[in-house]
Amino acid sequence: MTRIGWLLAAALALRAMPARGAGGDEGAVGGGAAPAAAAPAVEAAARPQWLLYLRDGRVLRGEVVDRGADSLTLIVTKTGERLVLVDTLVRRVDGPPLPPRCQPGDGRLLVAVMKDGRSVTGRLTRRCEGAFTLEDEAAHPVELREDDVRSLGAPGGEPSAGLPPAPEPPSAPWRADVARGRMLASPTGLAPAAGELVLSTAQAQVALEAGVLPWLSLSAATTPQLAYARALGDNATVSAAAGGSWRWLHGRAGVRGDFGAGGFSAAYVYGTVTAGGPDRNLTVYAGPPLPGAALAGTFRDRILAVGGAWRLASWASAATEHWVALDGGRDTAHALAFRFMAEPIAFEVGGIGVTGAGRWLPWLGVSWRLRRGE
Repeated sequence: MTRIGWLLAAALALRAMPARGAGGDEGAVGGGAAPAAAAPAVEAAARPQWLLYLRDGRVLRGEVVDRGADSLTLIVTKTGERLVLVDTLVRRVDGPPLPPRCQPGDGRLLVAVMKDGRSVTGRLTRRCEGAFTLEDEAAHPVELREDDVRSLGAPGGEPSAGLPPAPEPPSAPWRADVARGRMLASPTGLAPAAGELVLSTAQAQVALEAGVLPWLSLSAATTPQLAYARALGDNATVSAAAGGSWRWLHGRAGVRGDFGAGGFSAAYVYGTVTAGGPDRNLTVYAGPPLPGAALAGTFRDRILAVGGAWRLASWASAATEHWVALDGGRDTAHALAFRFMAEPIAFEVGGIGVTGAGRWLPWLGVSWRLRRGE
């Protein structure tokens, strides 16, 4: 027999052999247990996945398992966490078409006569866009499409008031506040998301803040020597802050280094706590003021700042901040500004008054999110 003949014979013999492990060979490698173990992974991979871009800068990947009148429920792929997200928090969704919006039914007893001649009787337990669910006497849910229903009535042939209106999406989704990381000048406890990069101005100071990890952020700032900013002198700051959140409470503590003309340098520690979220919050901050603040009043190295933000509309909020010197200064400062949001940019226009010094200055600020977080 030629070499080719021997190879063909060996191949046929191998093909005729039973698969090892399929018949219970416990010592076989790659036996019957392997496909069963791999089944959950294959099943998970086959599930539809969505990518959600949130208005607070986060990006979440997962499966949308339910959608309410003004919210959706997401199971995060990476952690398995189940999150209920209101529509106003979601900026964009990438992926397959979302499930229809649904809301609980009112429990009334209905008789649905279908176009194919069937009749379904049950209590209305769920109302969705273009569909509804009736629960029969055996407590089995029956999902029906409105397009497949010929008529809808009450038992005994009595007329029905019809279905309640289907849920509708919010008319004005709210835009993200990319400046949530600060009141007006002082930092808040709302840290940037990991990977998020925000360029902002507070008066004449230009700052770049980056979320490095979910609990760590870094920032650097300087004052360009332009127009009235020359009076502030050459200065630069760098800072690092770490913190976290518990429910609606957010906190950060950090260190800041200041560098100025003539070899000036100083180091400070600071802390900030914020109660609430990006749309409505109250913040208390203790630490160094904005560089150059001494030119506006008796503010030196330490201040106590209290302020917050309140969302007025989908595109605007009011932000306020108040200073008290902690190192002997007699002046106080009070600022109020309106923040206008046009993702990925936010603009601030307002004023700041310094008591004691009797000064009033305009407040101008801009924040621009250069990169989204995760």
